[in-house]
Formats: sequence, structure tokens, C-alpha cells
Amino acid sequence: MSSHSFQTFSHRDVLDMKRNCGIMACAECQRRKLKCDKNFPCSSCVRRGRADICPTGDVGPLGRGRRVIRSESLELSTLVHHMGDRIRQLEDAIEEAHATISDSAHPLLRDHLLKIKDTAELPREPLSTRLADAFGALAISAPGTSRYFGPNAGASALLSAQGSAGGDRAEYASLFADYVDSFPFESAEWDTALCVEFLLLQLPDEPRAWALYDTYLADASWYGTPIMADDLHALLTAAFTPSLALTLTPHVLAVLFLALALAALADLSLPPYSVQADALFDAGRAALALQPLFESMDLRTIQALLLAGLYHATGGPRYSVESAWTMTSMAVGLAQRLRLHRESAYAGLEEHVAEQRRALFWELYSLETYQVLSFSRPLTILLAEITCKFPADVEHSIDSSGRVIPGFFHTKWRFTKEVTAPMAQLYAKAAAPTYGEVLDLDRRLRQFVESAPFAHYSAKHTTFRAYVRAHLIPRFCGNLMVYMHRSSFVQALKDRPNDPLAGPYAASFLAAYRGALLIVKSDLKSFSLYPEQFHRWWPIWKSLTNAAFIFGSIVSKSPGSEIAPAALTELHAAVALVERGATHSFLAAGSLPILQRLRNTATVIFSVLRPLDAPSRPVPLDLRELADDQDFETLGGSRALLDHASVPRPALLLDEHAPLPHECDAAQTETHLQDPGPTDMLDALLRSVAEPFSSAMGEDGLQAYLAAQMRPMPDYEDSAEMDWAALVLGLQ
Repeated sequence: MSSHSFQTFSHRDVLDMKRNCGIMACAECQRRKLKCDKNFPCSSCVRRGRADICPTGDVGPLGRGRRVIRSESLELSTLVHHMGDRIRQLEDAIEEAHATISDSAHPLLRDHLLKIKDTAELPREPLSTRLADAFGALAISAPGTSRYFGPNAGASALLSAQGSAGGDRAEYASLFADYVDSFPFESAEWDTALCVEFLLLQLPDEPRAWALYDTYLADASWYGTPIMADDLHALLTAAFTPSLALTLTPHVLAVLFLALALAALADLSLPPYSVQADALFDAGRAALALQPLFESMDLRTIQALLLAGLYHATGGPRYSVESAWTMTSMAVGLAQRLRLHRESAYAGLEEHVAEQRRALFWELYSLETYQVLSFSRPLTILLAEITCKFPADVEHSIDSSGRVIPGFFHTKWRFTKEVTAPMAQLYAKAAAPTYGEVLDLDRRLRQFVESAPFAHYSAKHTTFRAYVRAHLIPRFCGNLMVYMHRSSFVQALKDRPNDPLAGPYAASFLAAYRGALLIVKSDLKSFSLYPEQFHRWWPIWKSLTNAAFIFGSIVSKSPGSEIAPAALTELHAAVALVERGATHSFLAAGSLPILQRLRNTATVIFSVLRPLDAPSRPVPLDLRELADDQDFETLGGSRALLDHASVPRPALLLDEHAPLPHECDAAQTETHLQDPGPTDMLDALLRSVAEPFSSAMGEDGLQAYLAAQMRPMPDYEDSAEMDWAALVLGLQ
């Protein structure tokens, strides 16, 4: 007699089959007594954000502290529960076996490892905290104007708010003042043809114009090149050809004036931020205002806006990160309207026209990604939307081994596509990137540096142009390393001030240190070789400030670290550069006080806690300020509100002759009673930092500082080539 087995379905299985067939309402609608359209996922579940559990799952009633377990994750939760039980059994077996051979605990049975099996006990950072950290800082100036800075623009907020507004703009011909002041709006009342004739008269004489052309190519177009050499040559030739000059449109003239303005800004034969540079810049703005800007479909409009943005971003009285970002984002918006980012838009164009447009797009997109990362702003065009190819590499060369060496522009654009654009997209999100995403970006950066041929761009007898081509991208890699790893670097110091390298963020701690080291070494070399050129390029001060923060934090928060002595040396070098720059730039002058406080604090702590490594040059005991927690929060980008409208705080003076409370008037007495005196502040600072390292620090520690001496500064004037890959990869 044969036996037959029949599959038996449970009541739940039968209900699930009916729901899958659309015979009955989904489980969630039935539980909530909602009308179900039985078209799964049903509209009710979609509307309520429950499409993933429709039709057979339901979230169930939620009591206090109960987690939602959705239907597709139920099996995973059960599996994790069984794995936890299995881990407990294995732990018990290891403990019993190890007890027979040793009285000490087995290395796998440490407390933090025993918690792994229970996911409820794993430490989790509250979501609200992570989101708050991702929102960035809001700076309020004295007039009450507010400016938003993203989560990684701590130094930008500091420099923008503390820097002066600069001087007045240069005098220019009053006849076209109305056009300049009306930018970016045009007026129907203006006689455009007459205005073009007048603007042509504002051009420098022909020999001077061609000299500025040479300066533009050699010294002014290294950071961004909106107009290439052959294109600018053609425009300048037309401007000084009578039969062609009057055919130039206002925006063509704008490109010409703004390119010459950038050249005048970099011309070392002129004083810094000269009247001629400002006059040419105003003439370019006037030319832009003569033609509709927002409806323009002209490539020259994009070039002119980008040149104006570069002028605002370079330095001088017109320096403004907001204006630079506004001009650049407008240019990207117009490029998007012209579909320069789509390869299909180049079909049917002459080859040289298509190549010119491709080059403009990648220069524009590269500059936008740099500004996005510097100012914490969103990208206009996502990388996934871009299909535009690189132009043909006319600069490539072949080395002695027959290997093709790509030209500078191709390497720069590849850097944008592979490194800066993905990073800008990731950091534009509301939530901070995960640590795994940060490490993936770090890997991309290292792979690029390892493969890029920077050494081939620097000739034996180098020019400034060759020097910056060989050093610009590696120097920017240092910025990105600090940018990526700063938050994890700070967390490493918070979690393990005794030994940051023993924590989970050791890789970020070292990467931030190497990035800061790369910045300072590069800038010391740059200022030793080309001081005048780099003093006129103000973006350098932000990254130097970030590097000084890294070094100062290492020495102040972890003076026992192996790299603290080297970090203190680099901190002094960075602050010395900013002190020199403060005489050239209100941007550097704005960051100098907080960096000096940081340097003083680091020197105090290091000299007290490591007297054997104390500096060897006497420290003049003049009036000194110390950094406080707000300074570290500001430089680290974690301070939510920067109120620079308030009265500056009084200095924390290390002066033994400071007046006592009873020697002051009533108002001063009240101030002294509210605020700790300099000695109390110093003692509290030393005790708070020394606690993890020694319990014997007190008055002896204070005396050790007073007798401390400054470490001699190393000679940084060496012009030997640096191994960029070794610095980035941590081989030096």
C-alpha cells in the first residue's frame, strides 16, 4: 500500500496566499481597518510609507521602546538571534578550555568583545547629534548679516567673519559708473553700440595689453583657465583691429577686460591689487551689464562670469567667497542650460568649437567642485548626469621608456572626475558620510596621487607656471585629506587622548596629520621660491589655518603622542607663515589671533608635560593669550553659531603683574569675579590636560613652563623637490 504525503498550510499561509492573489486586503490595511485597493503595494501602504511590507507584513502595535521589525527583515532578525546564542555557547567553551591552562582571561573574552553578540548594547550615536553636526555653522557679522557655512567650512566661517571688508574699490572713469553699479541688470535706455565704443577706449594701449596677455598665461591662469591661450589671442587681435573691434559684442569685451584684470592682479610690475586691475575689472562688469545676462545662451557669458568669480576668489579689496561662488554657480547654470555637460550637445559642431566647449565645461566644473568643498555648497550638476568627454590631450608627452604622460589639463580634469566631484556629492548630503565612505574617498585620493605624473610638469629650471602645475594638485590633496578626516581626527582625540593611534580612528588621525604636514611643507617651499605670487593668492590662508588646527590639537589634546614634538614644530612654522601673510592680506590677519592663541596653548602644555623635550630658545614672557574650547570648536567646524557682532573677549594674560581684583574699579572687579584670572585659567588648563598623563603636575609644572625655551625653527628654505606620493601615502 503506497503512502501519500500532503503539504499542510497554516492559517497564516492561507491568508498570505489570498493576499498575494488580491483576494483579500493586505495585512496592514486589515489591521488598521483601512480601505485597501488590493493592487499591491496598495495605495494606502504607499501613502503611509509602508510599501515594503505590503501585502503580507504589518508593523504591529508599537509600545514604548519597541522597534519596528518589517516582514522582510524578520528572518534576518531571527538569524542574528540564533547567531548570538551560538556565540555565547562558543564563549562558554573557550572560557572552560582556557581555564585549564591559565588563570588570566582569554584575549577573545575582553569586555568590549563580549558585547558584540548583543546588538542592543552596542554604542550608537544619537541621530539628532549626527544631524546637528552635519548642519554646519552660522556666522553673524557686526551689522547683523548672517552667512551659512557648511559642516566642513570652519576656517571659512572664521576667516570670512573676522577678516576686514577690504578697502574701497579703485577709481575708474565716472562715465561708465552707472553700468558698473547696475550689474547684473541691463537697461533699455542705454545705447549699446555707443557704450561698446566707449569701452574699447578703456582698453590699455596695445603693447601693454599684449604684456598683460603674457602675464595671464604665465602667472594668472594656473588656478583656473576659462579662456585658453589661442582663444584669448584671437579676441585681443580683434580688439586692436579697427575693422573688427566694433563687431565685438559686450560679453566678448567682458571676457577680454576680465582676463586682463586677472593678469593685472598677478602682474609683479604693479603694486598688489593695483588701480589698473580694479579699473579693468569694473570695465568688465560694465560690459556684462550691457547685454541680458540671465537669458544669455552665449559661451562668452559663461567665460566672463567664471573670470569674474576667479577675480573675487584671488585676493585684494574685492576678495569675497560669496561673490566668487555666486558668479561660478551662475556660470554652471548657464552651462547646464546650454547642455555643455551632455556629449550629445556637441553633435554637428565643428571639431575646434566642440573641443573649446569641452575644455570650458571641465574647467568650469573643476572650479565648482573646488569651491563646493571649500565653502560647503551643493553641486549644480551631479557627476552621473555628465557625459561630456575630455578634449583631445594636445599637451601629452612620451618619456624615455615610451610611456605616454598625460598633459596637465587632462590630469586636472581626471582629478575632478575621480576625486573632487564624488567627494563634493557625498558631503552635500544632509547626513554626514559614514566612516566607510570616508575611507573609500581616501582610497580614491591615494590611488590618484600614486598614478599622477606630477614630477613631469616641473622643468629643471622651473618657471612659476611649471612650479604650480607640479604642485597645485598635490597641495590640494593635502586640503582634501584634512577635509575628509577632520571630524574623525577630532573624535580620535576625544576618545583616546592618551593614545589616539590605539582607537578605531587611528587611520584618520594619521591621515589628517599627513595632510596638514603636506600643506605646511608645500607652503613653506612655495613662499620661499615665489613669495610675491603666493602672497597675492588668498585661498592659501584657509588651508594653512586648517593645518595649524590639526597640529595645535595634537599638541594640546595629546601631548604624549609620539608625533607631538614634530606637530609643535610644524605649528610654529604655520603660524609664522600666517604672521608674514597678515601684512599682505586681511584674510590672514583675521585668522592670526586665534592661531597665536592656539600656538601659545600648545607651547604651554608641551613644555609642562614634556620638559625634557622643551624648546631650546627662550620664550619672551610678554602678554600671551591662550586658546579656549570655543577656539577649538570654531577651528574644528563644530561651533554652530559664530557671533562676531559681540564685543571681543578680554585677553587671557600670562603676566605676573596683572592687576588684582581689589586694585580695579567696581566694573573691573565684577569682571574679575566672573571670569577666572590668567593664572587660574592656566592652572586649570594644565591640570585638565595633564590628568591622563601625570597626577604630579602643579606649581612645578607652571614653573617648568616659565623656564621653557622655544625649539629652534628648522631651515625650510630648501628648494629640493618633495616626494608628493610618499607624503600622501604616509611613506615620509
